[in-house]
Amino acid sequence: MNIKKQMGMVISLLIVLGSGLQPVAASEFNFAVEPQKPSNQIDQKKGYFDLKVTPGQTQQLTIMLKNATNKAVTIQPKIAATTTSSSGVVEYGPSKKKK
Repeated sequence: MNIKKQMGMVISLLIVLGSGLQPVAASEFNFAVEPQKPSNQIDQKKGYFDLKVTPGQTQQLTIMLKNATNKAVTIQPKIAATTTSSSGVVEYGPSKKKK
C-alpha cells in the first residue's frame, strides 16, 4: 500500500471520529477527537494529520479522545476511504464506489 493511500486512510479515520475537538452530537453521545500532531506536521493549524513522510516510512500516530458525557463510551475506530457524493459532499462511511 502506498504512503498516500495510507495517509488518506488515517485522515479518513480522524474525520470519521470528528477531528479538531468538534463534538459529534447525538441524544446521549458527545465526544471529540484531537490529533496529537508530531514534529513532522506540515500545517499545525489543521485539525487533522498533515504529515511530511518519505516512501516506506512508518510512524505511530496518537489521538486524544474527549468524552463529554457522564457515561463510559467504548470507541472502536476503523479505517475507511473517504469519498464524495455526486453532489460533492464528503462521505465518511462505507462506499461501493470504485477507487
